[in-house]
Amino acid sequence: MPNYLTLSEAVRFFPRRNGKSISSRTVYMRATRGVRGVVLQTIREGNMLMTTEEWIEQFQRECTAKARRDVNPYDRPKFQADMNDELTRRLARRDGKEEKPINAEMYAVR
Repeated sequence: MPNYLTLSEAVRFFPRRNGKSISSRTVYMRATRGVRGVVLQTIREGNMLMTTEEWIEQFQRECTAKARRDVNPYDRPKFQADMNDELTRRLARRDGKEEKPINAEMYAVR
């Protein structure tokens, strides 16, 4: 039978950040909402959520694998793509290669 831990006890199995332990609320959020689609496996005993050391390790491995898969240099956020488009337009204007403006009359609502 596995050794079940309350979420408060499970805090000690997560890495420290800036020398401080993560809060039990953070562990609760990882168990209920997850991180990047990976949810910490738990069972409910009465009104308490419980997990095991093995489930914590599995959660950490899955989060690491998911983070590595999510990093793709070609998947840029939309705002970054928009910023790059704006930069391209500014450079074209500077170099005298600006595109002709669109005829506003052609698109006017009547």
